[in-house]
Amino acid sequence: MADQVFTFDESPTRLNHKNSNGSGPTPSGIAITEPIASQCIQRLVQIQLRVAGFKGANQSAMDGIEREVVSYLNDTYELAVALANNSGRSRPSAQDVLKACEDGDLTVQDLKRVMKRTAKVSRSSVPMFKPAPKRRRSPELLGSDESSAGEENPDASRTEKSKDNSNKPRTLKHLPGQLPDLPPKHSYMRTSASTAPKPSLSLLDQQLERNMLVQSALQNIVKATNSADATPQPDLLSEVVNWETVGPQATENLKRWNV
Repeated sequence: MADQVFTFDESPTRLNHKNSNGSGPTPSGIAITEPIASQCIQRLVQIQLRVAGFKGANQSAMDGIEREVVSYLNDTYELAVALANNSGRSRPSAQDVLKACEDGDLTVQDLKRVMKRTAKVSRSSVPMFKPAPKRRRSPELLGSDESSAGEENPDASRTEKSKDNSNKPRTLKHLPGQLPDLPPKHSYMRTSASTAPKPSLSLLDQQLERNMLVQSALQNIVKATNSADATPQPDLLSEVVNWETVGPQATENLKRWNV
């Protein structure tokens, strides 16, 4: 049986998996299956052989080169995994892959030269995905209460109300239910707590001395007025009150105090 020959002017045959309707299968996610990986490696082998000057190759040669590429990639990946495990990482990083390539006599400079050579080869146009433009940062909104978008579902609104009642402060739970709810949080104005000026120690001492003076004066007044026959001593009361004998009852020692 004659071996199939590929000419490098043509792209490799692609596997078309169609359903009974004739339409292509709907993608179920990003998954690299064996046919897709084989197709990519065949494409890579064709490009490298074309760069080397070959115009075609047999199918057996293509399959043998593909097996060698797969074996090299597996060995490189296993070495990268071993380097990551030795470094205490669960997954290999780009540095681990580069070190594994260098261990296989493939340095970074060699990879750059390969990229420059393959960049000149004509390829099918591949859509370039540009990064999305940067969005303007939205302003920071004030916190607000979660409000229901309507009363379409009465059971849900009743459940939300019960949750709101459970979240109410203890001082407001005794209020009847017909009263309106508290205003939303974003309507409050955040202000600093008012701090009353604290009196100084000298002012407190003066107030204490004044209170003690008034207390002693009142005690002297009470002592002087309790005894009917005793005459108040002016030296005790002159600093606080003025006293005088008034009226025709002066003989009875009735006094009027002018505080």
